[in-house]
Amino acid sequence: MSSSPPTEAPAIAALRATLNKSYRISMSDGRTFEGAFICTDREKNIILQDAVETSAGENKIEREVGMVSYISTSKQKDGEGT
Repeated sequence: MSSSPPTEAPAIAALRATLNKSYRISMSDGRTFEGAFICTDREKNIILQDAVETSAGENKIEREVGMVSYISTSKQKDGEGT
């Protein structure tokens, strides 16, 4: 008896296609983090691997920070907002 695996939702398939792609996250204090997207969850938290932080301001400083966890502060429920 062989059964085929369940069909993946289009949104999940699209997200899976971006795994290990480079993402850039801008923080409210002006810093940015760029790294490989490796994980997310239902709360829209994001984990980047091999990330580099770039500071804000005239004297931009880059430093390797490794793995970064971006904790979403959005209180929107799925389907709300843009």
